[in-house]
Amino acid sequence: MRRWMGILAGIALVLGLLPAPVGAQTAGALVASGLANPRGLAIAPDGTIYVAESGTGGPEQFNAGPPFGTGTRGTTAQITRIAPDGSKRALVVGLPSVTLGPEVIGAKSLFLSGNTLLYTTGYTLGTDTPAIYGPFVGRVDLAASRATNVADIGAYERANNPDGFTVESDAYGVAQAPDGTIWVADAGGNDVFRIDTSGRLSLVGVLPGIPGGPPNPARKGAAERDAVPTGIAVGRDGTVYVSLLTGAPFTAGTAKVVKVGPGGTFVDFATGLNPTVDARIGPDGNLYVVEFSAGFDLSANPPNFIANSGRVLRITPSGQIAVVAAGLNFPGGVAFDAQGRMYVTVDTDNPPQAGALGRILRFDTLTPQPFTPTAPPVPAGPAPGATPSPTPTAAPVAAAPPAQQLPGTVVPAQVPTSLPNTGGVPVELPLALGAGAVVAGLVLRRRR
Repeated sequence: MRRWMGILAGIALVLGLLPAPVGAQTAGALVASGLANPRGLAIAPDGTIYVAESGTGGPEQFNAGPPFGTGTRGTTAQITRIAPDGSKRALVVGLPSVTLGPEVIGAKSLFLSGNTLLYTTGYTLGTDTPAIYGPFVGRVDLAASRATNVADIGAYERANNPDGFTVESDAYGVAQAPDGTIWVADAGGNDVFRIDTSGRLSLVGVLPGIPGGPPNPARKGAAERDAVPTGIAVGRDGTVYVSLLTGAPFTAGTAKVVKVGPGGTFVDFATGLNPTVDARIGPDGNLYVVEFSAGFDLSANPPNFIANSGRVLRITPSGQIAVVAAGLNFPGGVAFDAQGRMYVTVDTDNPPQAGALGRILRFDTLTPQPFTPTAPPVPAGPAPGATPSPTPTAAPVAAAPPAQQLPGTVVPAQVPTSLPNTGGVPVELPLALGAGAVVAGLVLRRRR
């Protein structure tokens, strides 16, 4: 799974990817700013907003190998709480954050159910990635101010590598079904996991590659790209939806949303989409999907995703698609409040040196506009559709106590103390990073 084709990585690193310009947004009210690469959102009934900031990497340099080159990593990702009056404070700090070229990978998706906040964070590449970087599915007990580990997705990838390609894991989307089970999309491993109510982790299936393009060395020479599953959502009827970013060159119209079928299969639900990064069931029961950009512009200097071209789509259970927000600059996550208003994170993909440019916009009224799919190129392989995956297998979460696996320290409001250290990092470090750390890694899979 490669987030950049070698040629794209080389160009971007040589030229230095600058922060994208911030353009006009579609009629959204500014709710919060000064966020570092904000990704997922969750909103409590009282209007409190939780946002995942991906962070700025860290002081440790490492060689990720071609086409990535040198990266940095540390524990600068965090989850931030924004009160109804607009005041911000760090809720969970000391979460893993990794930079590879211009990309920051940290905390990504949030899901709130009662007093329980689920999140994904971390990244692994290769079998020698230190365990502290996960990635993990974490849980915050908001009433007890306690963060614990739900599952170590990175450990599963390193031990099993279900798709058989590069050992890479980036637990991205997370959602909880009405029956209490947790669903996770791994953008790095190209697979979907399920965690039952006893905490047992099982592989649901591996997503097939996206047909088209030249032979891909990262996929054993097949003329296809990675699926790169990002968002995941569970409908009221229990249907599980997974949105795909796809791999480089991120051609417009080749992304899609699939449904999880029986026996580890994936069935196309909505096609002709641009690269997607989040999926959420709205208060109306429809699926809302975030398109990060209209695609990748190789002619730009430097080459980059197309700015101010992101959208939020509404997809009904019957598959009817409408555009409810457009002209967004690199949106990362979507959520709804108790009044049905829609919130979107924007300006979510900036290199660490650019500063905290991320914002949250609120849309009080949604006016659906017609959706016109972009015609994808003719695939160079079999047409996509229902595709069988490996038989689901179950594997228990690592036996070590959760507090020994999950980095992250809850910072109670107004109290300068924290829980016992949970990640082998001095307690003073996450406290010092505090509110300055950044939200969970949008981690847009710059893959093949």
